[in-house]
Amino acid sequence: MGTNLLSYLENIPDPRRRAGSRHPLPAVLAMVIMGNLSGRYGYRELARFMQRHAWEFVRLFGFGHGVPNHVTISSLLGKVDFQAVKQQFEAWMQSQHLPVENYSLDGKSLKSTLSDYNKSYQDFVAMVQVFSHQSGLVHSLEAYHNGKEDEAKVVRALIQQLHLKGAMLTLDALHCQKKH
Repeated sequence: MGTNLLSYLENIPDPRRRAGSRHPLPAVLAMVIMGNLSGRYGYRELARFMQRHAWEFVRLFGFGHGVPNHVTISSLLGKVDFQAVKQQFEAWMQSQHLPVENYSLDGKSLKSTLSDYNKSYQDFVAMVQVFSHQSGLVHSLEAYHNGKEDEAKVVRALIQQLHLKGAMLTLDALHCQKKH
């Protein structure tokens, strides 16, 4: 495997039918990752980010039909195996051999994912990111449903999974509890 992010993303199974697929899965996922790293999380925000940089993306990925719209992004992200994306992204990050000592962990809700809007306890998808201050990159991330899990449990699992012993961590006040 190369050190190119696309070479890692090519290992993710494409859930779409071949007919009608205008954009290769690795390219779309790379654009979504770039958008997320730039603070774009909603489907429409990601589509606007891709449209804003369409000239570069079309040239870089050789798209014949322009960049995907928000409907395509929503449909694709609803079908793709998030765990496979996460594993490949983390494998790529590990291959970069970046010296990392200071991390920020923070959760953000993903726009356009709200369900059960008319019930007393609403559910939405959120994502916790582990940001490295040395490299300026997201080192790892984990998605969860607010109705089933909470941010504190996801953060503790990420810290254990990444073996962040001896590292300086920056967290929200939510994580400053005795039991944590």
